[in-house]
Amino acid sequence: MNRHFGLRLLALLACMIFSAGNAAAGTPEDLQAVYRSYHNAELARNFDEMLKFTVRSRRNTFAKLSPAERDAALAYTIESTPKSYRVTGTIVEPNGRDATLYLIIDGADKGKSDTPYGSVVFEKEGDTWKIAAAAWRRVQSPAAERAVKPAAAKPPLAK
Repeated sequence: MNRHFGLRLLALLACMIFSAGNAAAGTPEDLQAVYRSYHNAELARNFDEMLKFTVRSRRNTFAKLSPAERDAALAYTIESTPKSYRVTGTIVEPNGRDATLYLIIDGADKGKSDTPYGSVVFEKEGDTWKIAAAAWRRVQSPAAERAVKPAAAKPPLAK
């Protein structure tokens, strides 16, 4: 076999393996869709629906709470969550099983909160992204600087 052909074949196989690994890791859009569903359930005050998007350990913890404790947890969560947000970046770790979504308060909520920066930590359970933790803070995480920024919306084509 020609040496150059063998090197090309090896390079092609490496690219295919790398691409397959990245595809399995998920995309920033996958993370955004999970958080959007969680956030919508949160705004609807649907605690059981919110839990569908969280990691198993969190679901198990909340299953043990009394109705009064669940109501208090839901009230706190809703009070600390803005009605609208904008994604500022995403980090999917090289292991493809952990990721973080970075957010900022958007729209009518701006200026009404002293915690304008959000972060959502994800873990993969099977092939599904689940939320391990979500929080809003006054200071943006330094890791947000290395996050992949969302693609800018493309302008409509002129007719």
